[in-house]
Amino acid sequence: MGTAQLILMQVLNTGVIVGILMLVTLGLGVIYGLMDVLNLAHGAVYMAGAYVTWTFGMLMGWPFPLAVGMAAVACAVLGLVFERLFRLVPRSPNEQILLSFGLIYIMANVAQWIWGPVAKPPFDVSWLAGSVQLGVVAIPVGRLAIAVVGFGIAVLLWYVQDKTRIGAIVRAGMDDATMTRALGINLNLVVVAVFVLGSAVAGIAGGVGGLVLGASSDQPMQILLL
Repeated sequence: MGTAQLILMQVLNTGVIVGILMLVTLGLGVIYGLMDVLNLAHGAVYMAGAYVTWTFGMLMGWPFPLAVGMAAVACAVLGLVFERLFRLVPRSPNEQILLSFGLIYIMANVAQWIWGPVAKPPFDVSWLAGSVQLGVVAIPVGRLAIAVVGFGIAVLLWYVQDKTRIGAIVRAGMDDATMTRALGINLNLVVVAVFVLGSAVAGIAGGVGGLVLGASSDQPMQILLL
């Protein structure tokens, strides 16, 4: 493999990881901006999405997109629970960090209890096997799918946030919550919706990321560090 091919391959591999992390950080960033909540347990939501996808897709044989959809739903519910817990420590960064790490350890141990301590290998999806030729480089279809999904959802969320009324409300709440409430907007409902949406997107990240990273109880900390 020549130098140019090697560089191109590394760029494409990096794009895959960026696609995964983009999905995780989009939700994390909006939650922090709107709620002023440092939810470091967001990586645990990613892990839950990976395990739920593995359960429905690999273990039960559901179509992979449907398994990822189930992961999004499960993580949305998990996000609703997390949102209620973080309401107990508003604007308290130290307590939020402690709560986050407590949730990480709880989720990791629950994952080991349900799915066992052995990590699940990268998901084997038959119709995402093989590769496509891009110039002189062959790109695995699974990795290409991750990049497409990651950047696709990023563009969709950008459009919603910057070009729609809902996005304007979210931005207003991030900039000035007091004035937003004074305009008659139910900002509490918006906060819940954003937390749930961010968690659902993290679940999707866990599902599609499982194509290369599998599922492991170590992922909450691994994803958080990345």
